[in-house]
Amino acid sequence: MPGEIPAVIPGAPVVKSEGLDPTLPTLPTLPAEKITMTQAELDARLLSDGDKRVSQALETSRAKWDVDHKAALVHEREEAERLALMSVKEREAELERKRESQITERENKLNRRESQLGVIKTLDDEKLPVSFSEMLLGDTAVQTTANIAAFKKAWQAGIKAEVDLRIKGVTPEGGTTPTGAVDMNAIIRKVAGR
Repeated sequence: MPGEIPAVIPGAPVVKSEGLDPTLPTLPTLPAEKITMTQAELDARLLSDGDKRVSQALETSRAKWDVDHKAALVHEREEAERLALMSVKEREAELERKRESQITERENKLNRRESQLGVIKTLDDEKLPVSFSEMLLGDTAVQTTANIAAFKKAWQAGIKAEVDLRIKGVTPEGGTTPTGAVDMNAIIRKVAGR
């Protein structure tokens, strides 16, 4: 067995024989087979493989939906049973509380959306990137304004630092005329070594 070439399984990772236990049996080697197909056969096979993947994804999502749907039904039944055990007044009060809760939730979503649009407009007016609008959105208008101000200060400081870094360099020597104007020909000659 030592010195024998281990079997190659198509699609399996390659394992070097170093460090393998020589007492373990190895699979016989199989000759590599070549598959020849026409373009139409290849297209059909690719389509078939794609269909299998899509079917599997649909099956998985349907199973997840079924589980979620059953859980929702169980919750609704339990809620209906709980409401059925209540008196008429209690039931009406509970349903009113739920309606108010849903209305409050919708109002909060609408207010947040309006606030985010306001932040986007402010960032656009200030010539700042609007992609940061979600991060800058605060719980209150005052907090949002403070967040935008702090971001603007940090953004401008970052831009200034980067600009200073990029234009840092050596000031050209010479090339000025007695009037103080820059003589580009003199600068080019100096750089060229003439």
